[in-house]
Amino acid sequence: VKTLITTIPHIPGYFNAAYNMSIFQVGAYLRAKRPQDIIVCKDMAALNFTWKDIANLLRSERFDLVALLGDYDSIDSLERMLFYVKELIPDSKTMIFGRLPMQIPLFFQQFSLDYIAYRGDYEINVESVINTLETGEVPLGCFYKQVDRYSKGKIPPILKPEDFTFPDVSEVPYSAYYNLYKNDDSRYCGIPDRKELVVHVSRGCPIGCEFCDVQMLQGKRDRRVSAERVVSYIEQNKSSFEYVSFFSAIFTLNKAWLREFCRLMIERHISMPWKCVTTVASLKTCDLELMHAAGCFRVGLGIETLEAETSTLLPLHKRIKHQEVDALLRHCQSVGIEVNAFLMCGLEGETRQGIEYSIKHVEKLGARARLSLYTPYQTLSDTMSKAQVCQLNRQTFTDDSDFDFYHKQYVYDFLYKWKYAESVVQSRVPKK
Repeated sequence: VKTLITTIPHIPGYFNAAYNMSIFQVGAYLRAKRPQDIIVCKDMAALNFTWKDIANLLRSERFDLVALLGDYDSIDSLERMLFYVKELIPDSKTMIFGRLPMQIPLFFQQFSLDYIAYRGDYEINVESVINTLETGEVPLGCFYKQVDRYSKGKIPPILKPEDFTFPDVSEVPYSAYYNLYKNDDSRYCGIPDRKELVVHVSRGCPIGCEFCDVQMLQGKRDRRVSAERVVSYIEQNKSSFEYVSFFSAIFTLNKAWLREFCRLMIERHISMPWKCVTTVASLKTCDLELMHAAGCFRVGLGIETLEAETSTLLPLHKRIKHQEVDALLRHCQSVGIEVNAFLMCGLEGETRQGIEYSIKHVEKLGARARLSLYTPYQTLSDTMSKAQVCQLNRQTFTDDSDFDFYHKQYVYDFLYKWKYAESVVQSRVPKK
């Protein structure tokens, strides 16, 4: 079976290479499981594919299956993409998987896709559809089209972390990702002018913030790749990169894993700077010295807000005391780890003074403030219109927001005009 796995060309509302990396993870998994197949992976969105480029690829390769990674902004071009596929390779089958379709799969039935993933790990979704093309078996974790209606496939098994596959870095368009990270004012997660290796460490999250999709898509249980495999992958690829970005909802959740990872990085003299994301409650001051010794230069912390009235909207795990945040930020600064403080505006009960205070306070303590707009993804519904889905874009308020015109205007000023303190991490990530 000849399969194309790709993003859909679109203008992203936000960029994090880790999300696009799913294409190459699925591709690597399928090549290991199905060496007889031809698997082509393309990140058309990041590579700025033209429709002529797409037509050339589709017609010349004539794929049996086109598997599309559907993210929040990608439905802007979905219909046109599907038209090109059906027009240029009419015998091919189409499927969609990813963060958006797996939350509102019935919404996607209007586009006449052959398969729509609704649950499970992406690797199993795509593999199961390929098996369906060969044997006719019912696909796992997918709705599948039967003439004029859709039927629902069985719930798939959960992929074990030992079966997670790291991408082949030679096919990942890292240079295109670096271009998207050049302007640090965009507050993306990458370091400008530095070569980033993305490593997916875990799936799942026990917290379950209502505005986050991780738990719904990946489950509550932390499924984590062994420290040995993670360090070996870094070791194999370190000559081509300048730092590592770990993708894990709560990197420091498993303390035994964290200690083992740091020990291996130190003992093997990997000397590769790295950054991660975690929560204040899961990061202890005793972790920081070891993490720094192992190469950690930045930790992203989901602080969200320091305004007391709005913090009550957060899960208990994130309702942290002001003094606790201050102590942790000071300790991070003392050991040489920059904190990327994730702050949120658009929360019920917030004030202009509260937003400004949160930004200035974390910057005063040496942290990098990264402000984003609260986006109520939990309101996604299969019955929404395309226009309503497109409004959940992380950049603008939705039409049904309770905030008045004036509040929205000063929030937009905070988001798009505020002059942040500059990050110091470039000096901690040597350029090769």
